[in-house]
Amino acid sequence: MMAPEAIRDHEYRSRCINHCVEYIRELLGLLDEMTPGHPMEAGIVAAISETQKTLGRFGVRLEF
Repeated sequence: MMAPEAIRDHEYRSRCINHCVEYIRELLGLLDEMTPGHPMEAGIVAAISETQKTLGRFGVRLEF
């Protein structure tokens, strides 16, 4: 059986990963709706990149 601290750490890690993946899905949805060259495009791509770095800290790698 896992110690309470380990359970909390695992739950925290899972929530963070799920939140990041959902955020990337939302951002990809926005990109899909934009016309190429939209002024916000670069910012959204940067946000996706930073979120991927956060996932990397948890040992998760997403490829598109």
